[in-house]
Amino acid sequence: MTRRPIVSRDDAVAVLPAALPALVDLRDRGLTHRWVRHVRSSQAFALSLFAPLPEGGVKRVLAHLGLKVTEVGSVVFEFEDLADRLGEASSRSPHRTQVDVVLTGTTEDGEQVAAFIEVKLSEIDFGPCSAFESPDNPSRATCDSPGLFGSDPGTCFQLQNHGRGRRLYDDHLPLPRAPNGPSNDGGCVARQGRNQPMRNLALASLMVAVGEFDRVVYAVCAPERHPTIWRRFEEFREVFPDTDTVWTGSMPAELVARQHPDGGAAFVNRYAPALADQALLHLSADGSQLLGVWVVRGGSLESHYPNDEFASLAEDRLAGQDWSFLVDELPRSSPYVVWWGRADCSFAESARDVFTRLTYTWV
Repeated sequence: MTRRPIVSRDDAVAVLPAALPALVDLRDRGLTHRWVRHVRSSQAFALSLFAPLPEGGVKRVLAHLGLKVTEVGSVVFEFEDLADRLGEASSRSPHRTQVDVVLTGTTEDGEQVAAFIEVKLSEIDFGPCSAFESPDNPSRATCDSPGLFGSDPGTCFQLQNHGRGRRLYDDHLPLPRAPNGPSNDGGCVARQGRNQPMRNLALASLMVAVGEFDRVVYAVCAPERHPTIWRRFEEFREVFPDTDTVWTGSMPAELVARQHPDGGAAFVNRYAPALADQALLHLSADGSQLLGVWVVRGGSLESHYPNDEFASLAEDRLAGQDWSFLVDELPRSSPYVVWWGRADCSFAESARDVFTRLTYTWV
């Protein structure tokens, strides 16, 4: 596996080759992040993850999020509403909410649908409310009050756009629920890490309200082995309920990478330490012995068996099967439930590596 520098010298090294045109386009539009060349850049991660997707890959990602489409549009990075219908830009700042990745498509019934995707790599939370943190905020009591916008949108400094207009987030959000447990700090539910996804959700709802799309799913995409960001997202989802036209979803980065033409091999070579994978285990009839291990590497099935007899039996069973079906359904499918299992592994491990590791711990 190639060791990457902490900060790449140029754009061509910062992302996968298939993502370079998208990065160049963002740079030409002045939308690149300051640290896009850093090894932990979520923007470079998003570009390398979504830019290589073929049409079929986009369809499968959308299907995972509940949108079955027959046609897809181009992948869009750093999407924003240029008409600023949320009222975010001001004389102080031209900033508008940006969505990391937008996938669009058309359903069989002619509906225009989209997935608004927030991509996280190493961040441990979403962006907080800048108005809450501002020393110019005259309405701190609103921030300290429970409910969305402190249950008093008229005095919310964020909705007042820091005194320079009126942001319209509250016009495009579902009626929130009160948070439970440790995630309830007693103040405005959007003053901390729920703020960034709240703004994305409002933008998604706006796009439906003005007829740009018929349905939108707002999703977070991150490595499976990033429990902190997934927990933060669940804290957001407990407050903001789904509607028939706008809802939330989750997308493991590993699932997206597997849709690449090379099965995610090049992507994994860059990000393997952050990614999680699963191996399919071939077990003896009583489940007491590990006979062999299967993984997908470079888009192809790879196996390791000390005994060739068991390998040939497995090859007949697995030939032509979709890998997602194998790891999700085969271990639960009768009559093979006693023959198959699965185990967590990393993309950096070969089938032999997994077999060797599990052999030492197998009971």
